[in-house]
Amino acid sequence: MLGWKTYAFLPLHLTHHRFTGAEEGLVRDRVKHGVACYVSGYHPLFVAASCVSRLLQKPRVIGSLSIMYGFLKAHFPRPPRLKDRNYFTYIRGQQLRRLCGMPTIWR
Repeated sequence: MLGWKTYAFLPLHLTHHRFTGAEEGLVRDRVKHGVACYVSGYHPLFVAASCVSRLLQKPRVIGSLSIMYGFLKAHFPRPPRLKDRNYFTYIRGQQLRRLCGMPTIWR
């Protein structure tokens, strides 16, 4: 995007001693993730697919519903979002390509 080039580094071996978001609670972390998805301009279908994939991680149902709750909670009062329309078009296009199994920046 915009002529930037990216490079990959050799994989680092890290040991995590607690889950991400465990300090504030996993459910609260999932709600914040849903809000961040809205502010970042994620496509609603991509967020829904993310919720379905989160059913495999604990807390299963509550975690998935928390992400969707955070996304919808941010959708209705409409907090400030990024103003770059090109970014929205690009990221949403990449997300839809990923949902369809097409090559993306992530694969």
